[in-house]
Amino acid sequence: MIPKILHFIWIGDASLTPHAHLASWVSAHPGWTIKLWDEAALAASTWRCRSQIDAARAIDIRQAVDWMRFEILCVEGGVVADADSFCVTPIGDDLLSNQAFACWSDETNRPGVLSTALLGARPKHPVLEMLLTTPKGGATAQRAAASAAERFNRLWSACDFQGLLTLPSHTFLSARRAAAGEGANGRVIALHEEATTRGIVEQLHRMRNPFETAASVNGQGESDGAGGTRGQSPLIDVVCVAYKRYGPLKVLLQCLLNQTASNWRAHVYHDGPDSSFEQIVRDFEQQAPGRILHSNSSARFNDYGHSLREHGLQHVAAPYVLITNDDNYYVPRAMEYIAEAIAAEDPDVVMFDMVHSHENPGLRRAPSYSYFPTEYSRNNIDIGAAVVRTELARRAGFRDKGFAGDATYFEDIARAKGSPLRVAKIPRVLFVHN
Repeated sequence: MIPKILHFIWIGDASLTPHAHLASWVSAHPGWTIKLWDEAALAASTWRCRSQIDAARAIDIRQAVDWMRFEILCVEGGVVADADSFCVTPIGDDLLSNQAFACWSDETNRPGVLSTALLGARPKHPVLEMLLTTPKGGATAQRAAASAAERFNRLWSACDFQGLLTLPSHTFLSARRAAAGEGANGRVIALHEEATTRGIVEQLHRMRNPFETAASVNGQGESDGAGGTRGQSPLIDVVCVAYKRYGPLKVLLQCLLNQTASNWRAHVYHDGPDSSFEQIVRDFEQQAPGRILHSNSSARFNDYGHSLREHGLQHVAAPYVLITNDDNYYVPRAMEYIAEAIAAEDPDVVMFDMVHSHENPGLRRAPSYSYFPTEYSRNNIDIGAAVVRTELARRAGFRDKGFAGDATYFEDIARAKGSPLRVAKIPRVLFVHN
């Protein structure tokens, strides 16, 4: 197996490190080792190809990064992904079971050429060992540096090793091609900004999702007329915990895709490994690359989803967060109405009424699937019936992992605020609890 190590390389100005991009990979790969190779790591490490790195850096920093990625994989193994990419689908064991894998660059415009933006390999792979061997014939370091990607492609083509997997170019999909609607019919692991080519390296660190543009991070996003903005970060991150409820999960994901506002992003976490869950969510991810993300925990927590919720809170970036379950449903204008309440009142919490599936919910005498007006108090609110300011939700966390953990979460949010909590109430039924 290729080891579960994710490597990223960012040499140059550390203040420009695209942390939101890297966080998308971390969120999608719980349990993996994550390594960031920066200027300090470059200086502290002993490199077989040090002369090539130094010479390449004087020509094009991307060529220096190529030499680093080849040596890192040769020594440690794992997966190297360009740092200016957003992960939308976790790397599965079907890829890690190979000796190595890479993506085609562009089957139409650059047929037969492999991209170096996403590479996976076991340690000491023969192609990488040969690549790092000093070029014969007295080639200068500068000449060797300039030909790193070319040497990689020649060796890959020439070596008939078993276990070398080539993936379609849309697996690591460029922002340009995603905008043109490509990648809808296959697995997309990440969306690639191509920041150096597009001249947006200095803007990457301000981006929070793969739909932002150079204009939007400078405050020039265009309104979509429904509580969202094209090209801007999401207003609401949805954290959803799932466990083997496949039909209801499809309903939840479809109701999110049906929203009239494009101001959300969903992170779906399954409690333990589950291949059926993986397939369902991947199908939805293809419909909205970068808007729906998913991962499995390596083992089941079986604690009402609270551990996964807490994990999710550490990996969201939007100003507000909605925590929900895989069997719930939201009306098509839910995100629109929530956005209007946030814009009007700048609240800490936005609550809305619901239909509750339980008999006598919250100690009330009522049949199942009856109207349930919410209040900010124990027994009178469900976790899926409120959007919370992310900073407060993180501070509250889920210290109570029991049945009443939802109620404790809301009480801890009020404590975390200290001063009076600003609660906005939408007098509409936006949510069906199942």
